[in-house]
Amino acid sequence: MPLGSLASPCTPGIASRKGIAWGTSPPSEDSSVLVLTTPGRHYVDVRFALSGPATEGVFWAFAGTVKYTAQIPPSSTSAPASAGSGSGSGLSTGWSRAMVGEWSHPMDSMGNYDGVDRADIFNLDNGDQVEFGTLENPDTGKVELFKEYWSKPDHGADELYPCVYARIEGEGETKGMVIRVGNLAQGIVQSQGKVQVVRWRKNAGAGERWEEDVRSDIGAAGRIPIAWVCEGERRVGERTKSDEISWVVEEVA
Repeated sequence: MPLGSLASPCTPGIASRKGIAWGTSPPSEDSSVLVLTTPGRHYVDVRFALSGPATEGVFWAFAGTVKYTAQIPPSSTSAPASAGSGSGSGLSTGWSRAMVGEWSHPMDSMGNYDGVDRADIFNLDNGDQVEFGTLENPDTGKVELFKEYWSKPDHGADELYPCVYARIEGEGETKGMVIRVGNLAQGIVQSQGKVQVVRWRKNAGAGERWEEDVRSDIGAAGRIPIAWVCEGERRVGERTKSDEISWVVEEVA
């Protein structure tokens, strides 16, 4: 499950996972995990395997909406002793942004469409965040405690913009979302249980050209209007068709 934003709940978010730990095991990372979130709390989470053929495709991808709830009022100046707020704990002593996250994922390459994931999120002194929760460990098949460590890629605040969110119109069987946050963009489309994803990044060293991650699904960029979202200035309510499917822009920041 993703940590949708390392920014405030009113700004776009970019989060990159640094590792996951199950139970009492040390953290490790086997995937390239990137989550893009809009101010309206829509997100796309794409996870490519770090090992295997470069064109093997997505390991896991899902998308939907996220809800954040503050755990401790912003006026609080100290964390409960049970949370380990003492010296060296790594937890922010203010805790004004510690929160609970709940993620729906009506689009999910593993087919878990109806579930809502929940986890506790804490700020670390270095600006990263750690997420605690319980989830089925795919290696053991058992529900276990997990800890995910999240960071934000190196970027200035201006690189969170523009932020654009578009989706497939209607409530039919085919669903899709595409989100751009600054110099990054990800899209997902789901039809008849099959999911395709695409990830783009703007290469500042190549004339500001957008480049597709080679691990994206072949043909996904033809079904998902990622080029249309990334190029030019989009406005709420604008529409386009991609692979004969109608998409509409629902959020711009």
